[in-house]
Amino acid sequence: MRIDIKNSSNTIQATWLGIGSLVSLGFGIISAVILSRFLSKTDYGTYKQVLYVYNTLLIVFTLGLPRAYSYFLARVNKEEGFSLVQKINSMFFVLGAIFSIVLFFGSSLFADLLNNPELKLSLQYFSLTPIFMLPLMGIESVMATYKQTYLSTIYIILTRVFMLLCVVLPVLFIQANARTAVIGFVISSILCCCIGLFIEKIPFKRCSKVVTAIPFKEILRFSLPLLVASIWGLIISSASQFFISRYFGTEVFAEFANGYMELPFAGMIISATAAVLLPAFSKMAYNNDSIEIQRLWRSVTIKSAKIIFPLAIFCCVYAELIMQCLYGDLYSNSSIYFQIITVVNLIRIVPYAPIILALGKVKEYAKSHMVTALMVVIMEYLCVSYFPSSIGIAVIATFCTSFCIYLQMRVICRSLGVPIKDIIPFKELLIIVLLSAITSLAAGFILFVLPAMEHYLRLMVVAVISCCIYGGLCRMFKISYIDIVKPYLNILRK
Repeated sequence: MRIDIKNSSNTIQATWLGIGSLVSLGFGIISAVILSRFLSKTDYGTYKQVLYVYNTLLIVFTLGLPRAYSYFLARVNKEEGFSLVQKINSMFFVLGAIFSIVLFFGSSLFADLLNNPELKLSLQYFSLTPIFMLPLMGIESVMATYKQTYLSTIYIILTRVFMLLCVVLPVLFIQANARTAVIGFVISSILCCCIGLFIEKIPFKRCSKVVTAIPFKEILRFSLPLLVASIWGLIISSASQFFISRYFGTEVFAEFANGYMELPFAGMIISATAAVLLPAFSKMAYNNDSIEIQRLWRSVTIKSAKIIFPLAIFCCVYAELIMQCLYGDLYSNSSIYFQIITVVNLIRIVPYAPIILALGKVKEYAKSHMVTALMVVIMEYLCVSYFPSSIGIAVIATFCTSFCIYLQMRVICRSLGVPIKDIIPFKELLIIVLLSAITSLAAGFILFVLPAMEHYLRLMVVAVISCCIYGGLCRMFKISYIDIVKPYLNILRK
């Protein structure tokens, strides 16, 4: 029996991307666990601030171009694709160089803004990274468009191994400080660039090359409105971290950074789904096939909910235990932030951007982010001014993110000319939520009557109990996972 890794179904393609995200998540967790235990809270907080500054500015300096790969490649011949990829990559090289200059010469400003003098030198070392990382932004989109996402997974595995070796090992065996970790990150980015540029050429090896007819102007016409949305999205995603970093210190920031994150498995599923859906929705919208868009959307929503809802509610109920297992007892307070963001995990079960972009509603997409960004900044400023609380910041961020999702849903419904009930299967989702909640609470009661045990063992026991209970409830209420499992069974051939 062999596995057909080149199976082109959407589910399998999303799975390969999901595996890549899972690998990335795993290495990220391992790295965070090791660094949080071997670095002081101040050094770990500084390292996280470096990544925070990079990821925040990354949204601006990519100009919305990563989504241009999927959008345009789905509408041109493969022979023209290589030239198009090279054209977008050349734009990223220029943007990466500018990004690096801004990081180096703006390091003092960022250190002052985040109230951390140690951040300046770390950012200067880190400033080389964008030159090597930005040209790789399109690998996932290219592979998803040409149904070769297994190559993207191979790339992720290789690069995460380099990242772990280059960042963690020097901290363990050379010097345990933020600067050592940052230098290791830069070295790994150079290795990642070499591998990524090679893999990106593979889909075009056996086809003739034709110069693309799509000019820079058309690419920018698509991407610049996304830049506006990205800037507002930047404010939404970074405001909470900024206020906490500036007003509550590096130790609270470290707790917040470890806890206030959407469920990693959910992000893995959503990002993988988005990469596959954008080219699919782009073709459907180009052919005015709104009925097929609705059918695919409902199908993806139910499948995602079956996976995300049980995980999200389980992690919410056992957040403190999970944080203790991952980061140690020092980070128990991170569980509060992890529980608060569960609301977003339950709402953001499918990616909204692909369908909005495919429908050509980029301006509306930007407006929804603009309204949300203004809400976040105003409400969080009032919070730190009149009732300073890091938990209050997390609650505000969660509320505003949920409101942004609601605005995007309105855009989709108006564009398709259908009520929200036609694209969101509320009944099915409610049943899955209730069964997931009953499962986690029942498992907790059983765990409560068991004798005391170590954190890791308790988590394993409650996970096994939850799986058994949930499986029984799904059987009782006729919730089938066969539609998720079947595509994987089909790729096993004798």
